[in-house]
Amino acid sequence: MRTFPLEPPPFCQRYTETLKFFLCRFEFSSLESQKLEDKLQTLIKSFNCPVKLNKSALCAPGTPHHWPSLFAAIHWLVQLCKFDDNRLSSAQPPASENKELSYAIESYLHYLRGKDDQGNVKTQEEKLEAMKKGPSKKTVLENEKSALEEDVKKFHAMIEQLEGHMMVMEKLLEEKEKGLETKVAAKEMICAENEELKNRVEEQGNNAGDAERMKGRSRLWKAILRTRGMDGRRRRGTSTLQLGMSTRSCRS
Repeated sequence: MRTFPLEPPPFCQRYTETLKFFLCRFEFSSLESQKLEDKLQTLIKSFNCPVKLNKSALCAPGTPHHWPSLFAAIHWLVQLCKFDDNRLSSAQPPASENKELSYAIESYLHYLRGKDDQGNVKTQEEKLEAMKKGPSKKTVLENEKSALEEDVKKFHAMIEQLEGHMMVMEKLLEEKEKGLETKVAAKEMICAENEELKNRVEEQGNNAGDAERMKGRSRLWKAILRTRGMDGRRRRGTSTLQLGMSTRSCRS
C-alpha cells in the first residue's frame, strides 16, 4: 500500500501573523488589555464560529493535534472575510430596494452575531414569565384533580340519594300493588253480590207478576160470583112474584 508523506505544519509565527490579521480585519486588535488567545476567543465567540477552539490550541498552534482545528477556524474566517468584502464591493442595489438580499443579509448577520434565535428566546422568556406569574402545571393538575374528586363525591351522593328514593318508590309500589289486589278482590266480591241481587230481583219480578195474575183471577171470580148472585136473586124474585100472582088468582 502506497503512502504519502505529510507536509510539516506551518510555523507558529505564520499562525500568529494570520490570526493577528483577522483581529485587525474585524477590528478586534484594539483590545490591548487582553492576550492574543483571549482576543481570538472573543472573535470566534462573537461570530459564532462552528469550530470549537480552546486556549491550549491558540497558545500552541503548531502542535500536530491542534493545528487541524485551528486551520479549519482560519478557513472559516477567510470565507467570512470574502463574504464581507463581496458585500462591501458589490454593485447590488441597496437592501431597502432588494428585499431578498436584505432578508439574506439580515439572516446571515443574525447567524454570525449569534442572534438567529433571538425571537425564539423572547418568546420563551415571555412563556417563562407567564409560567412564573401564573400557577404551575402541577398546581393546575392538582386543582383539576380536586375538582374531579369533588364531582365524584357529588355523583356518589346523587347515586345514594337516587337509590334511597328508588327503595321508597319500590315500597310504595308494593303497597299500591297490595291495595290494587284488595280492590280487585273487593270488585269481584261486589260483582258476585250484584249478580246474586240481580237474580233475586228477577225472581221477585216473576213472583210479583204471579201475584198480579192471582189478584186478577180473584177479581174475575168475584165478579162472576156477584153476577150469579144477582141472577139468583132475580130468579127468586120472579118466582115469588109468580107465586103471589097465582095465589091471588086462586083466591079470586
